[in-house]
Amino acid sequence: VEGYFWNKVRGSGNSPSKGGLGWKNTFATMTGINHYIHTDWTLRLGYSYNKIPISHDNVFFSAFAPGNALIKDSIASVLSYKVSQSLSLNINAIYGFKNKITDNGKGVLNGSSKNTTLSSEIFLALVGVN
Repeated sequence: VEGYFWNKVRGSGNSPSKGGLGWKNTFATMTGINHYIHTDWTLRLGYSYNKIPISHDNVFFSAFAPGNALIKDSIASVLSYKVSQSLSLNINAIYGFKNKITDNGKGVLNGSSKNTTLSSEIFLALVGVN
């Protein structure tokens, strides 16, 4: 479990009337497995559920926020090769399932942002060295 304290950051925590995004604190719950294929090869699979920080009152103001702020469910896999005791190579794939949120019009814009909808779906492929 991880916690994200968005309202402690001036830009994301302040209400839109004070120049912020009005995001609320959230948490993520993650689970996964490690499978040792061979002494040098490891496969990891995981799932993450995240509460999104954007409230239905402030969707309009989050239009330029990172797309991953909208992702609730994601799966990830990592294939790792241990080159030596202190060096490994990793290939990662992460998929964030599509999610959307719609402004309810009850925010500081008095209804003019009603039905503004944001949606996001993410696929990442990464190669790394540890």
